[in-house]
Amino acid sequence: MSTVARSRSRYQGNQFGRCKARSVNLCTAVFSLALADSVLSVQIGNVTSTSYVGRHFEVRGLDQPTKYVFNGATRVAAITGSLSANTRIQRLRLWPGWNLLSLAVTATDTLDQLNSHTASGGDGNGEVVSAAYQWNPATGDYSPVTAGQTVSAGAVLWVKVQTNAVVGIVGTYSAPANQHVEAGGTYVPGTGLEAWSPTLPPTFSAWMYDPESDQWHDQFTGDLAPLSDPPPTLAPGEALFVKTTAPADLEIPDPTLRIRYYHPDHLGSSSVITDASGALVEEIAFYPFGIPRDEYQPRQLEEPYQFTQKERDQESGLHYFEARYLAGRLSRFATPDIKYANPEALSGDSHAAFLSDPQEINLYAYVRNHPLRYVDSTGLDKSDRQDFKKEFDEAAKWRHDNPDDRLVVDWDRVEMAPVHLFEDVVELVFGGSAANAPGPGTKTYPSQSYGTQAKNIALAMTFGKVLGGAGKFIGGFLDTEAGTAGGDLLGDGGGGWR
Repeated sequence: MSTVARSRSRYQGNQFGRCKARSVNLCTAVFSLALADSVLSVQIGNVTSTSYVGRHFEVRGLDQPTKYVFNGATRVAAITGSLSANTRIQRLRLWPGWNLLSLAVTATDTLDQLNSHTASGGDGNGEVVSAAYQWNPATGDYSPVTAGQTVSAGAVLWVKVQTNAVVGIVGTYSAPANQHVEAGGTYVPGTGLEAWSPTLPPTFSAWMYDPESDQWHDQFTGDLAPLSDPPPTLAPGEALFVKTTAPADLEIPDPTLRIRYYHPDHLGSSSVITDASGALVEEIAFYPFGIPRDEYQPRQLEEPYQFTQKERDQESGLHYFEARYLAGRLSRFATPDIKYANPEALSGDSHAAFLSDPQEINLYAYVRNHPLRYVDSTGLDKSDRQDFKKEFDEAAKWRHDNPDDRLVVDWDRVEMAPVHLFEDVVELVFGGSAANAPGPGTKTYPSQSYGTQAKNIALAMTFGKVLGGAGKFIGGFLDTEAGTAGGDLLGDGGGGWR
């Protein structure tokens, strides 16, 4: 995965938006230098990609499923892996030839599922996987996977594939646990639906098979350590062969990082990110046009959505604003506003408004050069964030006046719900009323500790109208006894990979 080399930045103003026609070449050169400066700060490693399935769900680098929870238009939480042991679909990326896999779900009729209609690349007649063998750690050998056989979560398989394919395996999910490895050689499965960079003890040597290149990547210790490849990072569904001279335990990724909460500033930028227990994951401060001023990442994790909730491209350092990219180092967009690129085509009223407003004439300007007040959600038009402060103050006052309220979230139901999440999922419990007591499987979080502020972020930093209203949250999904705490609570949340 590519790694961005961070350094402290110093904000410098520029006149790029004021360049005249005769100096357009100079402007282009300035932009190219700024872009090159961003690119040169990147250490090129393995190329990763992201599949943007929808607003609430993405498959990010190393095929790791990631879900997002929103409060209206504001992203408030990210969820990776799985939060329960319900039925899940595990996607497996297969390459022609032999593939080393591990299952995160207990799958019935495993061989049939590998060759079912869910396999993209074949017609479902068995030509995707021609053979499959399961590793038996107790005996140190392999056994063929037969038709109708159920294979348990954590099993390691070698499968022979006829063509490129992505297959879906349906089964009961098992949460990963620390893995004990005895002396000798054995396979170690991946950690469920999460990417994993295992920390190997000094007694370990490890090999990871790459089916795309048909090669093994080595990780040695001792005198052979200089010959090692970079430390292995396993995508969901991959496995590792290890050899050790002494028993040891391999730790899984920190479970508290499966939920990460965004604590935005007045512009919606992700100033602070915390884990499920409220511990700090990332803290960042920005210069006005999105260049990081200070970054602190004690857990060595970097969230992609940062300045005004827009994704920062690691390779170029630009921020993606859907219609165009923002070059923060230049305090300008990289391309002109397409709406006003051809003023002659505007209607009479739009044309007059365009000519009467000097800020609109600067087609490269970001939010009228006023980034402390305005944001741009699409790259085409600004929106005022002054209302945010009023709503935030109202939310803070309401939380102060109602210290005994509780936010109850049934995360199992949240995770399995489709895109229109949170219907009958989140409820506000007033004063411990028996009528609104939390049901089975829910967790109640007190409202005043710092850890609760992370879990309760949708209330602690509510952007909706919290006072007044009809006593309903998210369009009638949540009814409350009080009837005076209306508005948006959690909007809609992240869909499952189903």
